[in-house]
Amino acid sequence: MKQLLREAWIQTKERLTTPYKAVVEGTYRVEGNKLYAPDGTWMYATKNVMRVPIRRVSASARFPDVLKLP
Repeated sequence: MKQLLREAWIQTKERLTTPYKAVVEGTYRVEGNKLYAPDGTWMYATKNVMRVPIRRVSASARFPDVLKLP
């Protein structure tokens, strides 16, 4: 179980880094409610902003406030 959680953490960290860098560098694009990074990674916020599904991550992560991510 510990190894599974570690793998999920690593995947999530890698996938969150890409959209974050795209926003910081201004290389992202927004279509509808999806934010796309240059490498094709995308994420969207549902009506419930506390849940952020991220494409190609096999685990789900929940954040207290997506708009306050560093």
